[in-house]
Amino acid sequence: MNITKFKPGRNVFQDSLTPFSAFFDSFINDAVSKEEHTNFFRPAVDVKETETAFELAFSLPGIEKEEVKVELKDNRLTVSGERKKETEEKNTRFHRVEHYYGNFSRSFMLPENIKSDAIEANFKNGVLTVAIPKAEAVQPKTIEIK
Repeated sequence: MNITKFKPGRNVFQDSLTPFSAFFDSFINDAVSKEEHTNFFRPAVDVKETETAFELAFSLPGIEKEEVKVELKDNRLTVSGERKKETEEKNTRFHRVEHYYGNFSRSFMLPENIKSDAIEANFKNGVLTVAIPKAEAVQPKTIEIK
């Protein structure tokens, strides 16, 4: 009888993998399984820029808007909150858990040319959208010599 290292997340039904892909899958699954135990959740965010604004879209499925906080301090925008794990039911076994839970915080340094008093945040269908309007660019000015 051989003793084999237990690898959470390994698909035991795929024994026909090539050696390289098996190594690669093992590497990825080992890295993921270490994170699964850390209560670490980092939401995905899309950042886009138009001529008039910046827009950040945070993917926050399963989180209520009351559990999310948006702050601006010293031109640093911080979105934080917590994705709470549902209570486990007795006599229930999970064979695989791929959702991450726990506290999260994402921060972004904003440029100087924004209207900080006009930032808006909207939450709909698990997506938090933060719209950051740009301030008008300061045009060079010629100063008359007297």
